Amino acid sequence: MPQMPKDFSLLLAYWAGKRAGRAMPSRADIDPTELPGRLWPHLMLLDVLREGGRIRFRYRLVGSVFEEAFGRNPTGQYQDEVIPTQAVYRRYIIELFNAVVRLKKPQYTESIFTLPGQSMPTMTRRLMLPLSNDGKTVNMMLNAYEYEYPPGTPGRIETGILTFNELVREYLTP
Repeated sequence: MPQMPKDFSLLLAYWAGKRAGRAMPSRADIDPTELPGRLWPHLMLLDVLREGGRIRFRYRLVGSVFEEAFGRNPTGQYQDEVIPTQAVYRRYIIELFNAVVRLKKPQYTESIFTLPGQSMPTMTRRLMLPLSNDGKTVNMMLNAYEYEYPPGTPGRIETGILTFNELVREYLTP
């Protein structure tokens, strides 16, 4: 298992405990008040919608960490409308989420990216957890995000991403 942030490990253990013998828990099984409040700003809920033969992800709820990074609250918007338009980065993020839906397994990733005006890259850590109402089809995701910006650099992803590189991608078996 990768060395993920301690609170992400706690969230993964919580998710695994809520499975109750199933492949994945449902949204109804998740009670944010059972999680430490320090984790809440990092959380995100995504609806997984199947439209015309493709999957789209709509932000249902985002924590302040993600909202600050994007300079707005994307609740109700689709991921492909919010992620910066650089085609390679957008495809990368959407593929990460599609992989969770396809494999029905938690995924942990780390990547770095450079924003305009940054001399050093920003580190992003993501934990993506599938949720299912029927135990078979992923219809939501519970995610946690952490951004580590270079000192003295405001992080605003909406300004565009100049470069990025994936460092870790691991599918987790709880």
